Amino acid sequence: MIGRNTQDDFNRRMDMHRQIGRLQEEVSRQKQTICSLRETLDGSVLKEDLAKHDRIFLDRIAVLETEIDDLKSGRAMQRAISAEQKKTAKAYEKCDSLRRQIGKLKSGLEVQKRGKEKYRQKWHDKDLELSQYRNQIKDPKMEIGNLNETIDAQNRVIADYVSRIDSLQHQKNKDHTDSSIPTSHDPIGSSAPRGRKHVSNSRTPSGKKPGKQPGAPGARRPQPSEADLQDIRTIECSGDLPFNPDERDENGNPIWVRTGNFRKRREVGFRVVREWKEYVSYEYKNIRTGEIQYSPFPPTIQNEVNYSPQYKAMLLYLQEACNVTPRKCAAFWGNFSTKKGRFLLSE
Repeated sequence: MIGRNTQDDFNRRMDMHRQIGRLQEEVSRQKQTICSLRETLDGSVLKEDLAKHDRIFLDRIAVLETEIDDLKSGRAMQRAISAEQKKTAKAYEKCDSLRRQIGKLKSGLEVQKRGKEKYRQKWHDKDLELSQYRNQIKDPKMEIGNLNETIDAQNRVIADYVSRIDSLQHQKNKDHTDSSIPTSHDPIGSSAPRGRKHVSNSRTPSGKKPGKQPGAPGARRPQPSEADLQDIRTIECSGDLPFNPDERDENGNPIWVRTGNFRKRREVGFRVVREWKEYVSYEYKNIRTGEIQYSPFPPTIQNEVNYSPQYKAMLLYLQEACNVTPRKCAAFWGNFSTKKGRFLLSE
């Protein structure tokens, strides 16, 4: 700080010396101007003007000489230094005031920092508390989900056991009247009638007639596929007709004529491979009465699709000799049907 003040004083002195030099140069120029004016001007008016200018210039020169004396004697320097000192004192006072303000601001900032840390800690605590509440909410949800899964699993197990119990109860209620169980396997002391049970399988009677109900779509035996129709063997029905096909009228014309219409019934059997037989019954119409008659089908061909004696014999063998249930027999022979492995066999 002392070195800086010394440098400033030196700079001020150099500025004063330069200012003194400039003032001396200006005084010399003014004197030269006065001399030139005295030599060139003449007359009373000019002399008066010149006297005025002389007094002005002399006053100016006196002022300049006074300033030069002040600069040489150091009074101007002292006045400048005192002015600078006053400015410096004011600057120091302002600096002290600013330092005090900075101190107050720093203390306020520290208070704010402590308050911020306090609120941050509170926020952190609240966040932890909120996380705990969320975990507490999630845990019951997970527990409820686990309990629901356990209940579903137990319901599936219960349903499986119920179906097994029903199946076993159904098998237990069977006897020789509604299954292939021989009479010798009936329980001792059983009083089951030889005919049909009054209530089959312990079910309450519905009051409806046996068989297909009105409005029900019904079920048909599977028809042969296109591939089976290529290998089907057609057999023309040639049995005894219920009428005389050779009967003629007075003019000798036959009374019974073949119309070209016919009915079909099929019999499916097996040897090594599946074999389809198609029986064709031709239609006959009485041209007098309009009566329609058909050539009869064989006695074993009564349904639209029939199973051959080989089929029936094999099923009987599987049930009686091999003790295979009718349901399993139907599933086994399902490969010989044409509708998604279904074998329409009544139990």
